[in-house]
Amino acid sequence: MNMQAPEIMADDSEQAPSLPAITSQIEDIVAARDAALAKITESAATLEAAYALTDEANAFARKAQCGRKYWGIDRTHDKHYTHLFQQGFDAAQSVETYRRQLDASIWSYLLEETGIREALLNDTP
Repeated sequence: MNMQAPEIMADDSEQAPSLPAITSQIEDIVAARDAALAKITESAATLEAAYALTDEANAFARKAQCGRKYWGIDRTHDKHYTHLFQQGFDAAQSVETYRRQLDASIWSYLLEETGIREALLNDTP
């Protein structure tokens, strides 16, 4: 699946963008967000499958080692070794955390671009 996210162009003017302009931009943002979430979901599923394969590899390794480990140079603490084994990886929770960060960034951008953030900050009782 080769999804390309739409290009998002920021409005360079001093004023907040007009309603039709921001509406069009929001549609682009939503399309890019959906593409990002689809890719990260696919990526997380692939990682989850890969970590399951490393568990299988370790089971075979235990059989091949007949209970022995080589301790002369312990490579099990090497970052390249440990990166193969991600304990407790939760694809769904990782995707959800990614989505929350993405949505917060999008809302921050939209509040700034539309002038809503400034209006809220300047609204004094």
